[in-house]
Amino acid sequence: MGVTTAYLMETWINVWQPTQYRGRPLFSWPAFIIPAYEWTILFAVCPRPWPLIALNGLPQLYHPVFNLRTSARSDDR
Repeated sequence: MGVTTAYLMETWINVWQPTQYRGRPLFSWPAFIIPAYEWTILFAVCPRPWPLIALNGLPQLYHPVFNLRTSARSDDR
């Protein structure tokens, strides 16, 4: 998914805003390797925190400890 996104993004940029550097072709695949690798890592890492937060039961908006009278009193003066 990351490789496909990176390739399509770079192809779209080269077609709509073509820049010629030293006579290189517009679809030069060696230039696409490093951004494709980075996009693959990005797509692999970004969705990870949300399932972990859900599996840990966070955010926990209510807990029975909050109803204890001793928790309302604080000795940290």
